[in-house]
Amino acid sequence: MGEGPDVLEVDMTGVGHVSPEGCAALFAALRAAREHGTRLIITRPNDQARSAMRKISLTRALARSLPDGDPTAA
Repeated sequence: MGEGPDVLEVDMTGVGHVSPEGCAALFAALRAAREHGTRLIITRPNDQARSAMRKISLTRALARSLPDGDPTAA
């Protein structure tokens, strides 16, 4: 396996809704990033996206990959 970047940013500017399939895709991206030693961060999620990610504990999973902060930075 190749080495990945240190950080992969998913900018959610303009994303109006996150479906269950979208959350599954973010979990898959998180899993793939970790396999390559990459931290995944999600930036600029709207309130609906942030709520959806919290409901399925995606924000908790993302926070474990950050040493000090909110994985859904504004």
